[in-house]
Amino acid sequence: MKIAIRTVCFHFFCIIVFTFLYKYASIELKDSEKRMDSFIDYLYLSVAIQSGTGFSQVIPKNDTGRILIIIQELMLICTHVFTIYFISL
Repeated sequence: MKIAIRTVCFHFFCIIVFTFLYKYASIELKDSEKRMDSFIDYLYLSVAIQSGTGFSQVIPKNDTGRILIIIQELMLICTHVFTIYFISL
């Protein structure tokens, strides 16, 4: 049970950290309808990536944004691998 709680806390921590990274690294997002630059837009992006659903309408316009998304996705993959490994022991 401790592993599950730690994993959930880690995911929430990653969501918050990457939301602020996206916001303060001046990541430009594009959407088909409007410019996206509010805190909620960055939080939406971070939650969509961390949950594993990905993002369909929000796309980073610059390389910095793409690199941060790659890092967040790799952390997500590593978390799943370690969680599955420890649960299966």
